[in-house]
Amino acid sequence: MSTELRVGLVGLGSMGRNHLRVISSHPDTILAAVADLDAEAVEAAVAQTSVRGFADPLAMIREVELDGIVIAAPTTAHVSIALAAIERGIPVLVEKPLAGTVDEAIAILAAARKHNVRVMVGHVERYNPAVLEMGRLLRAGWLSTVYAVTSRRAGPFPARIRDVGVTVDLGTHDVDMLSWIVGERPVRVYAETAQRIHAAHEDLTFGLMHFPSGATGFLDVDWLTPVKRRSLVAIGEEGMFELDYLTQKLTFTRSNVERPQMIGGYATTFSGDVADIPVVNLEPLRAEMDEFVRVLRTGDRPYTDGEDGLWAVAIANALLTAASERRPSTCRTCPRGWRHDDNRFQADTRRQLPGRSDNSPGQCLQSLHAPDCPALDGRGRNRRQSRCRRGRQDGATTGSAVRPARLGPHGRRREPNRRGHNQRRSLSRNRGTGPGRESRGGPRRRASSRHFGRRSSRSRG
Repeated sequence: MSTELRVGLVGLGSMGRNHLRVISSHPDTILAAVADLDAEAVEAAVAQTSVRGFADPLAMIREVELDGIVIAAPTTAHVSIALAAIERGIPVLVEKPLAGTVDEAIAILAAARKHNVRVMVGHVERYNPAVLEMGRLLRAGWLSTVYAVTSRRAGPFPARIRDVGVTVDLGTHDVDMLSWIVGERPVRVYAETAQRIHAAHEDLTFGLMHFPSGATGFLDVDWLTPVKRRSLVAIGEEGMFELDYLTQKLTFTRSNVERPQMIGGYATTFSGDVADIPVVNLEPLRAEMDEFVRVLRTGDRPYTDGEDGLWAVAIANALLTAASERRPSTCRTCPRGWRHDDNRFQADTRRQLPGRSDNSPGQCLQSLHAPDCPALDGRGRNRRQSRCRRGRQDGATTGSAVRPARLGPHGRRREPNRRGHNQRRSLSRNRGTGPGRESRGGPRRRASSRHFGRRSSRSRG
């Protein structure tokens, strides 16, 4: 039997108490010590777990023998606590956001590289079983091209958060998630913010993200909505994924305009062919702790590592810059002062999904991967000519047949046919120049519409 890992916890706020529960109940970890500036919170945790309590997190790091540390302190305290742990060679799991600023995030990662210590960031939504299942289906080609991703994260105002605004505190979840779905980092962002309740920072953000592939991301985060909402919609060539983070419900919808419906006898609507994707429910925070345990035992790169956290902070701050300057902000190829190997976000190719070898629920994330939904696993000669196969099979909800995307070398998806898009762009840039082209005021060639399933018109008279 493997030796249990001694884990320390810094921060006993709302998220810290959740970590306290998970660490204490995990079969592979022992809660060794807790630390918080709030004496009452420390006393309550010590009474519940019978571990050592500290008012000073740095004292806990110096005095207690630890295999790993979970940092769930206020955002502005992350950098000092993380650096103290890293200097002593202790791997850290830092709650998102990694830091409040890009410079602080870079300092954490630079120290981790210097001391060869792993840094994991608590982007807990990436461990949501519905998210993992959607990621598996995306890699299987259910959406060969992602057109747009929309995310909403809203809820009541949390009076406990005073050091940062909603963009850095909540928006980092969504900028990371949108980048993960599209498979790359944004190159340009824009945002509008508002400050209604918070005394010092924004509490509402509408953000736009433009990706190199042409995909668009939209995020709506606020602390003004009276009820908690966590949802995501991904639209692509073959259909649309809809995901609810809270209920862990995942659906796939394919367009069907052949069966219009009437609302009230006068409003036409199209409901599409909807399939419920089976998902095994699991607490994401427990799955995140499973991954931290794996990192502590193997020393491997975390599924959500420090570089992911750095990018999330950088994009969130770029949104704030765009809002303050009232103009789009260009995301650097890499945050200033930090070098990495590849700008493209290769979470699915360079890092495997977290998991363990056993099949016990709650410890093996691979068990979250339900079998393909029978209502959506059909194959047709022409993706646009395939029809919905009505009826239920093995308890699955009725849906439409989807042809998985063709794979190129090394199992990568082939790029979609972007002939029309590229042709339009080249015409707009080089109009009236080059052999065989019409003058600027003359007729223009129309972009090919083959990508949209229609016959192409060669020219325009």
